[in-house]
Amino acid sequence: MHAGLTIGGLARSGQLNPKTIRYYEGLGLLPRARRSESGYRLYSNQYFGRLQFIKRARLLGLSLAEIKDIVPYAVDGRCAGLQQYLLPFITAKIGELDHRVEEMMALRMELERYRHELSERVTQMGE
Repeated sequence: MHAGLTIGGLARSGQLNPKTIRYYEGLGLLPRARRSESGYRLYSNQYFGRLQFIKRARLLGLSLAEIKDIVPYAVDGRCAGLQQYLLPFITAKIGELDHRVEEMMALRMELERYRHELSERVTQMGE
């Protein structure tokens, strides 16, 4: 058997489910793994790096389709193209976050008003 991580080993090291790795392979986010003589998938360290990149991109809110578009830039070291893609994307994400914060603040104010009204009713019931 050639050296390499099995899907279980890669999943453990990347803190992912093996099904996720197979799914990513099916989507083309990861290249197909080579196989051992007995048919087991074998992964090199490059797969771990790519998985870490995918996880970070997911944390930024990128969809799997968006990640598929930028993985070649990240893997091939074409950073200039990746930066040009990420700048407007991150700017848009900041706008989305600002909007969500505004919505959360409006909800917080509404809940504060409900709490105040409820507190007054409870106080009046106690009198």
